[in-house]
Amino acid sequence: MNLDDALNYLKENPSDTIPVAGGTDLLPRIRSKKMPARKLLDLSGIMDLRYVKEEQGVIKIGALTTIADLEKQRDSSASTKLLRQVAERFGSPNIRSVATVGGNVCAASSSEDLIPAFLVLNANVKIIRKDGTRELPFRDFLISKRKNALNGDEILAEVSFTEPRAGTACSFQKLGMRNILIIALVSVATLLEVDLADRRISSVRIALNRLRGKIPERTEGVEKWLLGQDLDQKTVEKATHVLGEELRLTSDFRASAEYRCEAAKVLLRRALTQCREDLLGK
Repeated sequence: MNLDDALNYLKENPSDTIPVAGGTDLLPRIRSKKMPARKLLDLSGIMDLRYVKEEQGVIKIGALTTIADLEKQRDSSASTKLLRQVAERFGSPNIRSVATVGGNVCAASSSEDLIPAFLVLNANVKIIRKDGTRELPFRDFLISKRKNALNGDEILAEVSFTEPRAGTACSFQKLGMRNILIIALVSVATLLEVDLADRRISSVRIALNRLRGKIPERTEGVEKWLLGQDLDQKTVEKATHVLGEELRLTSDFRASAEYRCEAAKVLLRRALTQCREDLLGK
């Protein structure tokens, strides 16, 4: 099957078909009866959607790129470091070899590690159907838990973002019951840009897997407070208190709201500290 075949099939069967590639999220949910079994359209052999490339300063990642593909990227850019940090903590080697960028993003839940990273990279998505293409800001692609902006006849084709400028550092921090093969209780992605002349923060984006609801979101309150601040340890500590005021979490069977809140503040401190060390060397 090629891409045109897949789009033709979806056009004819938009209401009862689910596109699938690696299936590492979808198939366990079907087996556990968390979602009904429907027609599955296997996209895994469509190599046209498996790539990582740069075009005029824009990084483009095909939806069928695997997590292992991201882990193998070795350039020293801030975005590559961030996505590699995500990939290295993602499942097991076997899972990373089949799980795809598109599958992780389309699952639209707080357990999907790539979503906070793409939020801080200010990414866009390209969506295709038989009759055309549309693009959306990544943050508009996520509607609610397990619901994304795809219509029944559409496929997520690509995630893209502008490569961060020099003087930018990124960090991904994740907490679960063990280091790998976990669903994140809390994860934090951070992007910081600093004016090296005065050490003040000139741009900042921070996303958590949970902030108020059950899909990842940007921490607009913390971001606004950090802008223009000197990137010192006092600022890092104050930012964790600001985050605590912004969090609106609920308890579930994995962890209490209180635990998640404290863990989120710890991970934000670690992320900001790592960015500070990368940018300023201390």
